[in-house]
Amino acid sequence: MKDAIRREVVFNSKSGVQCDEMVEEVSVRDPALKSNTLKLISLYQYGDSEIPMPSLRDSDWQSVQLALAAVLYHAPELSYEVIVKSISSMLSSKITNAYNIINGLPRVPTFIMRDILERIPKSDLETDLLLELYPLLKGSDSSFQTLRNLVHFTKIYHVSRLEQLVRNIVNQEKLSDYEWNNLVFDIGDTAHNIQSKEFSFALLRSQRVILEHIKVHDGNVTAPGYLGMALSLSGVSSTRSKQFYNSSMGHIRTDEEREQFKRVTLKLSESPNELVENFNQTILDSKDDLTLWDEFLQASFERDVNIQYDNELLESHLASPKIKSKSTILSKMSPEEIFAKSSELDNKSLSILFKKLYQHEEPISIFPSGHDCARYLFQSLANPSRQIVGQVLYGESKLDPEGALDRYRSMLSKYCDGFPNEKCLLSLMVPALALPGLKWARIASSRTAVYEFRKFVHPTQDCASLIPSTNLWKTYILLCGRYGYHEELSEVFEIWESLRYVPDRQTLSMFLGAFPNHMGERIRDHGVEHLSPNDYDEISRDVWDWPSTKEIAFWRDRMNK
Repeated sequence: MKDAIRREVVFNSKSGVQCDEMVEEVSVRDPALKSNTLKLISLYQYGDSEIPMPSLRDSDWQSVQLALAAVLYHAPELSYEVIVKSISSMLSSKITNAYNIINGLPRVPTFIMRDILERIPKSDLETDLLLELYPLLKGSDSSFQTLRNLVHFTKIYHVSRLEQLVRNIVNQEKLSDYEWNNLVFDIGDTAHNIQSKEFSFALLRSQRVILEHIKVHDGNVTAPGYLGMALSLSGVSSTRSKQFYNSSMGHIRTDEEREQFKRVTLKLSESPNELVENFNQTILDSKDDLTLWDEFLQASFERDVNIQYDNELLESHLASPKIKSKSTILSKMSPEEIFAKSSELDNKSLSILFKKLYQHEEPISIFPSGHDCARYLFQSLANPSRQIVGQVLYGESKLDPEGALDRYRSMLSKYCDGFPNEKCLLSLMVPALALPGLKWARIASSRTAVYEFRKFVHPTQDCASLIPSTNLWKTYILLCGRYGYHEELSEVFEIWESLRYVPDRQTLSMFLGAFPNHMGERIRDHGVEHLSPNDYDEISRDVWDWPSTKEIAFWRDRMNK
């Protein structure tokens, strides 16, 4: 090892400076070179530079000293503190810790910033840290993958900050038309799954910044750009979405763009029959394309399309480590089949498995029940995802509702940076609905569940906010209606309007039925008169499907049962 490092250092040293001379010169500048070398070895070996190393052969520590001396000789602006903190940052498993270690340093090496920026954030807090770090990186030092990573996770965790991020990228980076158009595509990807027009508008504003930049610099909008716009518009206007989708056809030039077009075709399918028909057409010449199978399986799962999942071809795809929709296939299997057919599971697949285990009351292998197996598996996970934590909290809340709040607070603090997902919130709501007299810390469980919902669901997206699904809205409305939280219930309307969320007929019926007699009917009459125009701009106005007074009365009666 020493000889290899010595040869490398000699090859790279300035003016042919010999290794021994270099070590000697650095030692004069920094008399603590040897002790610092030993601290570096301890840091690498044990994660702590203060833990003393056992006795080492001279050749071992001298090799590391030579490497350290080479760094300090050729980059004298890097202090020992910077080097130690850089190594500590790279060894940290969490973005939060890695960022905090280097925060405040007068100069952070570029490779350290890139190391952090290319990591996968697991919360809005970690995403915020990446957004704070990115402007410090020179455009020439960033990679396109870094930018895609930032865009993707900002969209997921903090969409309100996406437009500013894109403006920073436009001002800081010099990208090709290919890269700009693919960023537009990345921004729009998955937009069709989010039931919030405000979310879609945030994506569209961000895409517009890039498209204007392309236009100003005489660039070209290509197929990925049109397809990305079609995806974002699908959450706002199906007519406009279709226009951009059709426009993309005349700009397809490469195999990559053809594959993107096929994927978007599946994503934008409006009915189960259309999905199956589109898939049959696109897969004819791409039977082994795992990406298309991924899109089809995920879309079929979302639309509840009935597919025979015991097909040999599907099972062969399940065995592939590259397939992303493995969780979709697993959702159709029993826990025993999952254990038998799957050796490696990603976080989403594990989440499906935990859900099934908590529903499984029969013995599994050596475990007396599914939840015993789930508890054992959870203890074996060093860093479970928020998805998994949510499934565990939800499953445990049905087994031990009295301990639901303590588990919720403990797991959110330990694994989720204090921010829940839907399942976490449901782990409080469901016991509160099932057990009217249940209390946590001497406070009614219903009151605590409502408080936690309001804490993380906001009328605006200026701060970290959870965007509820229709299922979560229904559960929250039922909770407020059953326990008479009418003031909290009135806030729901404000949030819906702010997020441009359009409730379906049943959700709206439940909402109006949760109010006392005649109040819900008055809200309905006002809405029918003022919020249901005959002519409207499909993008800027929302038309709600108002229920009849009989439907409202039906749900009011159900609230108290």
